[in-house]
Amino acid sequence: MFMNLAISTLIMSPILDLMFTYSINLDTFSTKWTIFICLIEILTNLRNIKINKVKIFFVIFILIFYVSSSFFLKQHGVTTIAIILWCLLPLFIVDFKYDVEKILRYCLYYATLLVFSFNRIMTETQVPTIRFSQVELYVSYALVIIGIALIFHFVYYRNKATKLVKVLYLLQTFYLISYIGRIARGSLLVIIVSIFVCMIGRYKGEERIKTQMRLFLFIFLAIILFIFVSENIEKIIYIK
Repeated sequence: MFMNLAISTLIMSPILDLMFTYSINLDTFSTKWTIFICLIEILTNLRNIKINKVKIFFVIFILIFYVSSSFFLKQHGVTTIAIILWCLLPLFIVDFKYDVEKILRYCLYYATLLVFSFNRIMTETQVPTIRFSQVELYVSYALVIIGIALIFHFVYYRNKATKLVKVLYLLQTFYLISYIGRIARGSLLVIIVSIFVCMIGRYKGEERIKTQMRLFLFIFLAIILFIFVSENIEKIIYIK
């Protein structure tokens, strides 16, 4: 019933955590909400869950990893909630039927919460560097989730977009432009690769190969240019 919403909630959970924390100071609400809505869908669709050797092996591997990390290696960064949220829930949810367009659209709906939290997120998670005021690494990758949802929905489903979704395109494009210069280089690369994948997916056969080569060359040059500028930004700004 709420499968598409459950999947979009799971996808957006990192940025939802930030948005709820910096808007209404509920730093654990998004995790509880994500687990709650996913468990409802799993429990109401138990008949559709398929248990096979691959899943059993995966669960055993995750449990061994968790036990060895937490109790033997004393790596407390691996929490029970993280294992449930990022390993066990997705393992069962992928068995259910879902609509990609709705998942991406719900991601854009969730992203409107940035209106209430964007400034605080960018200010309070800022890490001053030599080159520019970059946000924390986990914030960079959380923001990128919204950017990817925007890119994929616009490229593949913009013909189905309602007026509301088109407004969300403009809103999230504004935020993308606002944070793209302050996220980590790795997360920026994720945005570039997402555009690359979207453009390739639109073509078939020989045309896809030609597009791959053109985009690969463009992205390669763009990455080289970005690295050069980021490493020499002070010299460029203060050149006399």
